[in-house]
Amino acid sequence: MVHFSAICICVFVICVLGTGKVTLDEFIQWWRSSSNFLRYDAHKWTLAQFAIQLFRFYDELKLGYITKDQYNEGCKMLSQSGNAAYEPWAQQAFEEYDCVNADGYVTMDEFMQYVLYSYYPDHDKEQAEKAHP
Repeated sequence: MVHFSAICICVFVICVLGTGKVTLDEFIQWWRSSSNFLRYDAHKWTLAQFAIQLFRFYDELKLGYITKDQYNEGCKMLSQSGNAAYEPWAQQAFEEYDCVNADGYVTMDEFMQYVLYSYYPDHDKEQAEKAHP
């Protein structure tokens, strides 16, 4: 059984416009994608939760995407926090996260992809095997 909090996170991740409403096409696209974290093991799920919270930190306006200015401001705040755990995340270039269409905006999906592939380079292959055993 899927917990309600996981469903809420799904809506946040799937919703392209940040409205809290998900179209059937958006859901199907996400369900088939490697971003469908309902298939993740415990380690990837923990990493996904971290990535979602970090993205929410950057996306103060809750628009569903972040700009380079928002990202740079967030990195500055993370660096100033003095928490060494945040340092690697504050040192990444914005362009590394803008990895799907390089349009100057980083969506939740792009952010999640970058974080997951940083830790799990074979993520797509693993997820494809789970989706089609």
